Amino acid sequence: MDHYGAVPNLALDNKDPHFDARYVYAGTAAYSMLGKLLSETERERLIGAKSTAELEGALRETFFGTYLGSAGDMNEATSRAMADAKKNLDRLPPNPHLLSVLWLRYDFYNLKILIRHSHPEYDGASEDSFIPLGLHSYAVLERAVKSGNGAALHHALGAALADAPKDEAALDTFMEIRYLEAALQEAEESDKPFMVRYTRLLINLFAILSALRARARGESPIHIAVSDLSPRDLQSPEGLLTRLSHIGFSRHWSNAIERYRTTNDFAELDRAADDYLMQWLKRQSIMLDSPAPLFAYWHVLRENVQLVRAALSARKVHMAEAALREIIRTSYNSYVY
Repeated sequence: MDHYGAVPNLALDNKDPHFDARYVYAGTAAYSMLGKLLSETERERLIGAKSTAELEGALRETFFGTYLGSAGDMNEATSRAMADAKKNLDRLPPNPHLLSVLWLRYDFYNLKILIRHSHPEYDGASEDSFIPLGLHSYAVLERAVKSGNGAALHHALGAALADAPKDEAALDTFMEIRYLEAALQEAEESDKPFMVRYTRLLINLFAILSALRARARGESPIHIAVSDLSPRDLQSPEGLLTRLSHIGFSRHWSNAIERYRTTNDFAELDRAADDYLMQWLKRQSIMLDSPAPLFAYWHVLRENVQLVRAALSARKVHMAEAALREIIRTSYNSYVY
């Protein structure tokens, strides 16, 4: 089972539920774009670089090299690559509205940061922390937060602004839940079952892992209404781990769950969740007539960016290569269909 719950009739394909020729071009283009991302050899050169100079040289030999100016700012290069990829993706699908499921995540993050920095203990918001990958510009979001009026925003963002908790500690979870609710609504209004399965997978992974974290802190977990978990599922860590093992195949989770039981460390669970999502996307991406290859491309690009930034940080603090390998994620290329 890849997700809990059935796909609503609203999200079934309007025409042929098995084939949608409108997406063949978009899926084929995205599949081609995937092939231009980091290869196994390029990843190894980046991970094994012994200095920032060697890392920069290795990066110039990859697709990121196009975005790496003479100053050699590797963080800026990755940001430019993501901005360019967003523009390219927006041109591909017959219904670019579907991609709002991806872009809204950045809007909710940006809104959260602006709300947090509007509190008296901060010096005010700064555009330096803004991620320009959402649906709204910095100016639009900043104006909404300052005025307290979200009428110019996506309706889910406007509602989140109005209902945002005063307690800063609760803001992260609140915004993530509101994003997931908005993503599911967007998915259910689409004509693509993949969209619903994708968002339900995100929702259920977050619901389980956030509930486990709450239990570890001695707090009562928040029941996320749009998840497929019942309040009873939240009553014990073992019940939550059982539900986690039911996503996909239990053997995928077995090592991470046993490690968590022994150490109470979430690192292995987080890695297993990321790995499962990528494996699931790779299996889905063979369907070139669905939005799956577009979503797979974005997730793999984001993982490539995280790898580059992790490698750069590691070189700056002289982290051992073995320690770097502990924190980076499995390559998409290594997953089987």
